[in-house]
Amino acid sequence: MPESSQPPVNGGDLTRGALHPLAGSRDSVPPAAPQTGLPAAEIDGGRERMRVLAVNLDVRKNPEIYNRLRDLSWQAARYRNLFIRALWCESKGLCVDPSKGPVPHDVTKWIRADEKNELGSEVTAAIESEAFSLWRKHAKRVFAGAALPESKPTAALMVRSRHNGKNPSGVRLTCDENDRYQIHLQLLGKQTGGECWITVPLDVGTAKDYQADMLDRMVEGEVEIKTASIKILPMRHEIVVRMSYPVTIGLPQFGNRKATLGPIKQGSRIWLRTECDTRDFSGKLYTLLKRKTDWDATRRRVMAQIGRRKGGARLKRQKLSQMTWQGWLDNYLHTWSREIIDWLKGQGVGNLSVIGLENVDWPAFKFRSMLQYKGELEGIAVTTEVDLAAPGTERAVKSEIQKRRRKATKAADALRELASQVG
Repeated sequence: MPESSQPPVNGGDLTRGALHPLAGSRDSVPPAAPQTGLPAAEIDGGRERMRVLAVNLDVRKNPEIYNRLRDLSWQAARYRNLFIRALWCESKGLCVDPSKGPVPHDVTKWIRADEKNELGSEVTAAIESEAFSLWRKHAKRVFAGAALPESKPTAALMVRSRHNGKNPSGVRLTCDENDRYQIHLQLLGKQTGGECWITVPLDVGTAKDYQADMLDRMVEGEVEIKTASIKILPMRHEIVVRMSYPVTIGLPQFGNRKATLGPIKQGSRIWLRTECDTRDFSGKLYTLLKRKTDWDATRRRVMAQIGRRKGGARLKRQKLSQMTWQGWLDNYLHTWSREIIDWLKGQGVGNLSVIGLENVDWPAFKFRSMLQYKGELEGIAVTTEVDLAAPGTERAVKSEIQKRRRKATKAADALRELASQVG
């Protein structure tokens, strides 16, 4: 890495191309802590997963920092929109200068060369990766007549992090002599003529909660920061940084792994989680509930479309009269339960915990019975007991616990407000 990739700790000015208060000398920062974490490939029976740690930045007394990051976020949203349009131009066979003939990727090269503004390479690399993913996802719909995906000015500002020896780039986390955490973000490019790094202190309360241990490990280099997502909250005048980092999940022996189905959350959302993967079966449940509500109306509509004709229409009426809601439901549940058991067998699951399926009006007991006897044939035990130590179960119930905690907090705040108003 070049010398400009070293993060600063000193101050300056906030004008374009000049030093700002959080961008100082390249030589004044100590070298990065060595990365001591073992890769997932070196840990037997483990699998690497990405986790996110969200922290607040201290911008209450530093409005110039808030304005600076907001401006860079606007530039990032503009660059993302332009790069997606460049991908569309290339897919249509357009080029910058037709007289030069077909030049591969000349439109994206032009955008990359002329439209960065103040953004650095670590920011534009993350934006381009995100733009490629958006284009692959929406290309068919765009060619069918849909609009191109558009990023709002308040979209998150992404920064990619790379750790190559003593010259890390993108994101750094340090702790000063006052035990104050600081995040170093390589947001600016060489075209600004100044420093590339912006240093922002984390909120004071961050070190006092459960995040302190993980932050210390990031400072020491035990945990590597992969990317940082900077989200501007203009209504609250706050900035939240979400840092993604890899963790290695220990996997039991194939055939002894655990999975959790449920609970059914608000909006009829149901998930199947294992230590390795997660599947969303909300669409299956929604189809069942919708078909139950519209069954009689659907049969009457199909019967009216068939009419009273003879021949093939008579055979259709006979088949339709034999189709009952209970028959369709049994076949649907059998197919669904077989899909779940086959997938769990391929994942090496030996125990399935089924919890919280009675939250909506559907035959949960019958579905659980089908899972149980199909699982027994494949060597999978299906229980209704929950092992809170299992990673899949922890992910399944964590969001529900947090939701109920937030609801209880809001209720307590409302009661205090009413009591103060009445008193």
